[in-house]
Amino acid sequence: MENLPLISIIVPVYNAEKHLSVSCGCIIAQTYPNLEILFIDDGSTDSSPEILKEYEGSDNRVRVVRQENRGAGAARNLGLDMAQGEYLSFLDADDFFEPEMVSKAYEKARMHDADICIFRYDRVDDSNNRFGNLGYISRLVPGKLCFGAEDIKEDLFKLTNPMAWNKLYRRSFILEKKVRFFEIATANDLNFTYKSLMIAKRIVVFDEILLHYRRGSGMTMGRSKSGDWRGLYDALLLLKEDAAESGHARDKDVFNFAVQRLLLFMNRIQDTDVLHSCIKDLRCHWSDTLLAGHDDGSSYYDHRDFDRMQALMGGDAEDYLLSEKKHLRNRFDELQTQYSQKSEELRALQSKYGEIFSEYSEISSLKRHIKRFVRKKLNLPDSTCTAEKSHEIFEQ
Repeated sequence: MENLPLISIIVPVYNAEKHLSVSCGCIIAQTYPNLEILFIDDGSTDSSPEILKEYEGSDNRVRVVRQENRGAGAARNLGLDMAQGEYLSFLDADDFFEPEMVSKAYEKARMHDADICIFRYDRVDDSNNRFGNLGYISRLVPGKLCFGAEDIKEDLFKLTNPMAWNKLYRRSFILEKKVRFFEIATANDLNFTYKSLMIAKRIVVFDEILLHYRRGSGMTMGRSKSGDWRGLYDALLLLKEDAAESGHARDKDVFNFAVQRLLLFMNRIQDTDVLHSCIKDLRCHWSDTLLAGHDDGSSYYDHRDFDRMQALMGGDAEDYLLSEKKHLRNRFDELQTQYSQKSEELRALQSKYGEIFSEYSEISSLKRHIKRFVRKKLNLPDSTCTAEKSHEIFEQ
């Protein structure tokens, strides 16, 4: 263990008793042993503190620190201040890692001297069904083993998800660049993820699912709170400032990412009053700061986003909802068509595989018959019945 670099895992915890034992267990069970495990209890009022205390007492790698309830961003920042590892990993208290996450991600990062290693994750529902292969968009990864933001000329923020938990970060890089989590109620890791992405010179991807994200858990931020909406706006505005300071021409990337996040958030609002309030804020105030200078469709990477924003910025909320319903129906039809095409391709491949396997079986059977014939002809043991001997017999 002494020869292995220390890796720090930071876990913010708030009322996570339902899944906390699974998350703690997946860290304790990592095949990479030299870990610093930092649990930051963000003022939990359930049995989470007692669960954490048990793990701290049974494993000397675990350290538990309690703070007043200030949110996951503040908890992660406290963990950053405490961490001593060469690399940093983050986990939410309801998600869980594969047992070899640290060893595989660290080996990939070490091999390429990477500042960031991005790996894949899937989603887990309440019945523990797993689905998806997420984490990064393969077509946006440059054709090289190790790359930087400058190698991605367009749509940088679509490369990977805005969460920090499916990445491994070099701690010296994070400290040197002064990358911190935004201490707000929602989207607090968006700026940490994308600021580090914009300024990293050495990024690698690992094409294997190493984390399981528990979808729809109690840790998920509220979907209808106006405060969450304003937190998202603050995070996007800060991202725009970070992009301007990074030295890269990312204005169009920031604009498209802001549009996508705003539209996504709108579709998650369940309260009509909150929806009206958000639309009013967007039209009267926030569009001037987030969307200024992109008034026509030429700024959009996806023309469908332009049509949706036109509906959002004009008419009333009911018109917008009808427009979104139509958009979702069209998108569903597109996905159904793609599914049918892929299913047909799969059936064709299965049929082709069946033909190839049948031919292989025939050839293997013929090969066995030839070997038996040669052994009988020459009275040879199995080990001396080679392809050359068989060829000689048939030449005669």
